[in-house]
Amino acid sequence: MGDMTTGLMGAYGVMLALYAIQRGGRGQVIDLGIYETPLRLIDYHIPVRTGTSKYPKRNGNRQPMSFALSGVYRTKDGRWLTYSAATYSVAKRVLDLVGGAALANDSKFTSLQAICEFDDEIDSCMTRWMSDRTAEQAMQEFKKAEAVAELIYDVDNILEDPHIRARRNIVEFDGEPCKVVNVVPSLSETPGRVRWLGRSIGEDTIEILHEVAGLSDPEITDLIASKAVNAG
Repeated sequence: MGDMTTGLMGAYGVMLALYAIQRGGRGQVIDLGIYETPLRLIDYHIPVRTGTSKYPKRNGNRQPMSFALSGVYRTKDGRWLTYSAATYSVAKRVLDLVGGAALANDSKFTSLQAICEFDDEIDSCMTRWMSDRTAEQAMQEFKKAEAVAELIYDVDNILEDPHIRARRNIVEFDGEPCKVVNVVPSLSETPGRVRWLGRSIGEDTIEILHEVAGLSDPEITDLIASKAVNAG
């Protein structure tokens, strides 16, 4: 998902940059981290967590189709890890890690496709293995096995991450507890910004009726008096 949606967001950034040139600007850098697009797509986690007392929870663990060994598992210390073994050699190392040589050298595992046909059995084995280790222990063992495993962030991990903080992916407003995900992608010359959390009803009515509709002050006054529009 990150690959595909970030490609689309990158194309959108190019369009924005070209539009800026048409309006008299110049060429600019489009700065887009691959994680930033998925963060933008699930942005409701941030305002829900920071603006209310609610805590978004994850739902579901495994992918619907078994093209490779992968999954999401809870560790001994209550954290969640995901792993992916997308090649035969890596999958064999993962099997050896969680089940020893007896599992890794099982004669039925002749290819990655053959391994994936038994993903229910492997899933049960991985569930037990993860539950016996802390997240840090599991990640270290995967690293030694030269296989990919990584911690899955909850919303608090997102808010505390130094990389996300350094890139200002989360923005806040004076006097407001609620935070939101910042503009993506970031353009060097025309970066854009989040101006407010939300406008009150009718706050821009008079300006819009003046500048967009071209109405006079008396006409606007009449509309407000008749309650045809709300001016805040």
